[in-house]
Amino acid sequence: MNNKAFFEPKVINEQSFSNIENQEELFILLDKLNKIVENHNDCYPNINEWLNKVKSDLKLGTRIIIIEWINNEVAGFCILKNTKEKKVCFLFVSENYQKVGIATKLFKKSFHYLNTNKPLFSINQKKLPMFKKIIENFEFEESCRYPNYYKQNEIEISFNGLLF
Repeated sequence: MNNKAFFEPKVINEQSFSNIENQEELFILLDKLNKIVENHNDCYPNINEWLNKVKSDLKLGTRIIIIEWINNEVAGFCILKNTKEKKVCFLFVSENYQKVGIATKLFKKSFHYLNTNKPLFSINQKKLPMFKKIIENFEFEESCRYPNYYKQNEIEISFNGLLF
């Protein structure tokens, strides 16, 4: 990666909220991640409602956010659901850091935190080419296609299980 400064991944979970000193920093970071999600979302309506749920679920310990940093900027992050449903809910890699292994690293960390190598994962059909290599490398199995699941006239594809 040509002398890029890597930082340890930051994990946001329920323990993140117990440290009062870091609360302001945490909320600034969550706002930044929200803006990234909002700006890169073209497949899911009501994303703001979902993001509010993610924030409250973080405090309950049922959501986890893993962030990869390079040179003090967010290279990528994923949002996990850690309940009976073990799911990679959202994955983002900055354009500047695509095709250098960030997505693979995030998925591997997800496997650790979800305690499974086959988490539930779903994507909009039009994003399938973008995730083809990840799906093949981790041998994710297509489980179901859901027409109009999140958005009218679009198909959501689930891997490693059915959507709840």
